[in-house]
Amino acid sequence: MPSHRIKVLTFDADGTIWDFQTTMREALAASLAELRAAFSDEAAGLDVDDLLSHRQEAEVAFRGQAMTMEGLRFAGFMRTLDAIGVRDEALARKLTSEYLERRFANARIFDDAIPALDLLKEHFRLGLLTNGNSFPDRQGVGERFDFSVVAQDHGVWKPDGAFYDLAIEQSGHEPAEIMHIGDSLANDVRPARRAGMQALWLNRTGAEPPAVHQAVATLYSLQELPAFLGLTGG
Repeated sequence: MPSHRIKVLTFDADGTIWDFQTTMREALAASLAELRAAFSDEAAGLDVDDLLSHRQEAEVAFRGQAMTMEGLRFAGFMRTLDAIGVRDEALARKLTSEYLERRFANARIFDDAIPALDLLKEHFRLGLLTNGNSFPDRQGVGERFDFSVVAQDHGVWKPDGAFYDLAIEQSGHEPAEIMHIGDSLANDVRPARRAGMQALWLNRTGAEPPAVHQAVATLYSLQELPAFLGLTGG
């Protein structure tokens, strides 16, 4: 990889920099425990996957409308309460607030992320590109990024090309000078390549890669990234 051509590195957030899935499920488990304590009979049959399904249903219902991640989580909790026969907007707001507090307070940044970012920041401009609401400042890594593009702030979401156009504009560089790193082929690798950027697939799970995935290369840890870019200490 001719790293001298790359001036900017952009990173996906959830699944790339931090372990959103683990933190999210733990926060939902605490919300579920609160529901069971208040409505032992009605909520007895619920599990975390039910709460996830209700959140996904809300996303489908509001698709195409202006909605924040916080708003979708509230709508998901409203659907959970409806499912157990409880109509209580105040409780849904309380569950949402407490869920978000737990999620941010217990965020898990992957062990390989901070050392890699600290080394890379000495050589590249760094950006964070996310569809989620794991804002870098609230995750304790804000100072490591020169810019960020949070989808809900702009009303445009990955893999929409307009999202990557925003990222290119904020980077201050040409697309060919930017390399994007993410764990999703559909949301990160392919649209970044369509926008003219370079792209690396971070395959943390060791999934079998498809025959054609358009990534420049596949990495299994961010620890590999500095060396891939020709830097020492990775």
